[in-house]
Amino acid sequence: MYDIDSRDRVAVLDLAPPPDSGDPLPIVLAKDGAVILSYVAGRELTVVATFPVCAATLFGEPRAKSLGKHPLAERGLKPHGAFEVKDSSWARALEARDGTGRKKHFIFTFRDSVFECVANDIGVELIREDDDTIKLMSKRLYK
Repeated sequence: MYDIDSRDRVAVLDLAPPPDSGDPLPIVLAKDGAVILSYVAGRELTVVATFPVCAATLFGEPRAKSLGKHPLAERGLKPHGAFEVKDSSWARALEARDGTGRKKHFIFTFRDSVFECVANDIGVELIREDDDTIKLMSKRLYK
């Protein structure tokens, strides 16, 4: 995990609908700094979020029941949501280490896991559940 300071602020990410609270089935594919996340957002709707230049990712604990232990829980991080951390300590640390431009910190909270990444940007597509999500994700990753 990472340390936060007084500048970190959690904001709801309006680009993507929140994950389904039941079984969002998050899937992460990654290749050479590009990362793609998919999850079920509701009946027959899947979100595919693309991070074309990703500096770092975390995927795993905590579960929704123990999200209160996350360092950003007191800053507005909630279960079953999509968020951006404004003025993120983690992003600032990566920028300082790499000497690169401005990065953004994204967090998606699911029932059984949390996905976080620091990336230059995000692209979001909404697809119908009957589409082949893995095939679509692979196409996006290898284009």
